[in-house]
Amino acid sequence: MLTYNEYGIEYDTEEEEKKRAAVLGLLRRMKAAGTPLDALGIQSHIHAGGKDTFGKGLTELITSAREMGLQVFITEMDVKDEDIDSNDVSVIDREVANVYRDYLTTVLRDPSVKAVLTWGVSDKHTWLNSPSQHKKNPGRLARPLPFDKEYAPKEAFFAIRDAFDGAKKR
Repeated sequence: MLTYNEYGIEYDTEEEEKKRAAVLGLLRRMKAAGTPLDALGIQSHIHAGGKDTFGKGLTELITSAREMGLQVFITEMDVKDEDIDSNDVSVIDREVANVYRDYLTTVLRDPSVKAVLTWGVSDKHTWLNSPSQHKKNPGRLARPLPFDKEYAPKEAFFAIRDAFDGAKKR
């Protein structure tokens, strides 16, 4: 399947609104030119503890992709926790799980969303623990994925499961 995959189009900010409009324009031109495009991928490196929100713009993007006959894939999903103002693992895990639940509940409302792929499975090997990614909380290991470093399920795993259980069957 030919998929156009993009980042930085999830949040309801002015910058990301402009980028969504540009992406939709590109997809329309590709379809009009006969490009055999099958899907839009939304990279979904999202944040917990930040001020930006998602919802309306993301929903409109997915609806527009569906109206063009495209499937939608949530790709590379993880939840960055560097903006959470706590070193308490239970607080971090709860906030990360809430973001997974809210985000997936939002995107899974549309039946054109056919796949959700995380950017890793376990915190043990997350790219977010590389030195270049730990700017705000150096020394605190990131906890962005459904399983901890021992591969035990975290609250994020159950939040993901709950979002899928609550979604309409495809």
